[in-house]
Amino acid sequence: MTGSAARWRWDVVLPVVLTLAAQVELHLPHSTDAAPPTAAHALLLVAVTAPLVLQRRAPLLAPAAATAAWAAEPLLFPVANTFAVPLCALGLAPLAAARWSRTTARAAVAVAVVLVLVALQGLVHEAYGIGDGVANTVFAGAVAVLGLVWRRNATERRRAEALAAERAAAADEARERGLRAVEAERARIARELHDVVGHGLSVVVLQARGARAVLAADPARAREALDEVERAASGALREMRLLTGLLRTTDDAAGPPPGPPDLPALVGDVRRAGVPVTLDADPLDGLPPGFAVTCYRVVQEALTNAARHAPGARVAVVVRRGEREVVVDVRNGAPPEPAPRGGDLPSTGGRGLAGVRERAAVLGGHVLTGPREDGGFRVLVRLPVPPPAAEGVPGAVREPARAAAGEAPA
Repeated sequence: MTGSAARWRWDVVLPVVLTLAAQVELHLPHSTDAAPPTAAHALLLVAVTAPLVLQRRAPLLAPAAATAAWAAEPLLFPVANTFAVPLCALGLAPLAAARWSRTTARAAVAVAVVLVLVALQGLVHEAYGIGDGVANTVFAGAVAVLGLVWRRNATERRRAEALAAERAAAADEARERGLRAVEAERARIARELHDVVGHGLSVVVLQARGARAVLAADPARAREALDEVERAASGALREMRLLTGLLRTTDDAAGPPPGPPDLPALVGDVRRAGVPVTLDADPLDGLPPGFAVTCYRVVQEALTNAARHAPGARVAVVVRRGEREVVVDVRNGAPPEPAPRGGDLPSTGGRGLAGVRERAAVLGGHVLTGPREDGGFRVLVRLPVPPPAAEGVPGAVREPARAAAGEAPA
């Protein structure tokens, strides 16, 4: 039996059945010894039974009205010898008063009113003695106690269900947060892998291509290029070890992540690979590690793209730290000649600039990329400066500025 069906039967069907039973009993022979039943008496009995249809909606009014009508019967009419009417007054009324009241205080008031009316009915009924009145009151009180226990159990059950639902919702939310964190971490690792592997392999390919070009004519220079291949590959391997070390639970990472102090070495690697690149960088001391890594990775990705798509073009890297923002500006000119189709550098699936935008977005920054009028390309990233962690920033690290594709960096 469903909850709605049980509620319908308890709230409506049972009071209606008792109302009909009371009317039938009222008209049975010997129902009243003093006088025959009248229409007014029948209406009074309806007033005892019918209000209990509203017991759930009016747990104070409905039981009180039913019991009051029952208490008034001896004052107005001869008491009918029925079963349905006392069942409503002594059973359903105190039970409903205790069970359906919204608060404990209202339940106590409703039960007290019903018990007072039950005791009053015993006092005004001439056929009852004090003992019968007390017995009726005790019986009604016992039923009310059952209603209070029922109410308490139902309240605790609802609280338990609400707590279980709240815990389930919290578990679902925690699981969703975990999944989002895993996805974010996967995206971060993908960006790191792209930056490390893409840049390292680009330098390796450039050096290998140069070694192959001069292998026959200048073996010494070819050996130098192969040495650079080994060094670039070793550097990429170190960064890979650092990245995988961050995924472990033990403290065996290879070292701190790269940052602006590593930019001269990065530019040197690219320059030795045959890309004419200049660096003009302000120090970024006092910034959070994630901020510094982002600046390094932006330059790394821009240099990798320049080496891949504009081989031989001049590149200018400028890093400026202002009061409110850090600007990373990487420009390259047009390549002296189109990149060879058969020897293109390894592709990373077009995720490089997307990774730059993702990194900048995490720090609240903005990215501007696009071709230049001279046929070159520009990557401009603006990152808001967080509150300074320390004062006394040392002097800038500079290299002699050179023109990129005939244009001074700005």
